[in-house]
Order: sequence, then structure tokens, then C-alpha cells
Amino acid sequence: DILVNNAAINHRSCPVVELDPRDWDTIMAVNLKGTFLCCRAVLGKMIEQRSGKIINISSIGGRRGGAGRSAYRASKAAVLNFTECLSDEVKRFGINVSAICPGGVETRMLREIFPERDPSTTTMTPEDIAAVAVFLASDDARAMHGAIVDVFGISTEIRISS
Repeated sequence: DILVNNAAINHRSCPVVELDPRDWDTIMAVNLKGTFLCCRAVLGKMIEQRSGKIINISSIGGRRGGAGRSAYRASKAAVLNFTECLSDEVKRFGINVSAICPGGVETRMLREIFPERDPSTTTMTPEDIAAVAVFLASDDARAMHGAIVDVFGISTEIRISS
């Protein structure tokens, strides 16, 4: 059995002093609590059968801070820590838990958050990230417990910071 936690929301660039606490709570509820709840929902069966794969989609934003990006990036950093904690809890049951940290991926969310961004600077498609998830879900990744896989595309020059 495989769970891929890919649901997420983001916010436009906003300094902390202007960030509405309700927006913070909503982002944490979707990006972090949603990941927790989905994992919790499948773990009983995975533990019982002593196998399973959980793949959490985080972000480059979870690896680095960025002005105006505090709620989104904090939620994605928390997903990474949660991934490592959960992996330590369940690896003895044969369950692999890992995370993917994509850079810029051509999605509706990216276009909405950064409408001024030049689409030609995005090097990845959702299918590129899906290919990494398929690998992590495969038997070839059976020794990868708590792995955090950075996926930044072809160019390392592309950065989305605000």
C-alpha cells in the first residue's frame, strides 16, 4: 500500500507582521495537519500487514527560509521533521516513510502565487515529481527510511524566494 501526501496551499509573499493568523492556521491545517491525518488513517493497516510506503511532498521551501514566505515554508519544514519522526516510529514494521522536496514545478498553485514569474524558468513538470514518487514507492527504495529527496530540476539557478 502506498500513500502520497501531495495536498498543499500557499500564500502570496507577506511579511509576518501582516500575515493574518487565520491564514497561518489554514496553511498549517492543510499542509501539516492534513499530512498527519492521512498518515494516521493508513498506519493501522500498514502496521498490521508489516509493509507500506508513505511519501510526503514537501518543498525546497521546507529547506530554506525566505522573506515573506513564513507560513508556507514553516509548514513544509514541519512536514520534513514529521517525515523523519514517523520513519523512526514505523520502520520496524517494514514501512518506508520519505519526502520529496521539489523546486519550481509548473502548477496552478505556482502560477497563482507568482503571476509575474516567467513560466520558461520552471524546469519541472508534475510528472517529473511523480517519477521520483514512483521510485520511492518501488522495491528499489526499500532501504530508504526517512529519506528526504531534493528535486530541483535541470538548472540550479532557478530560485523562487518571494
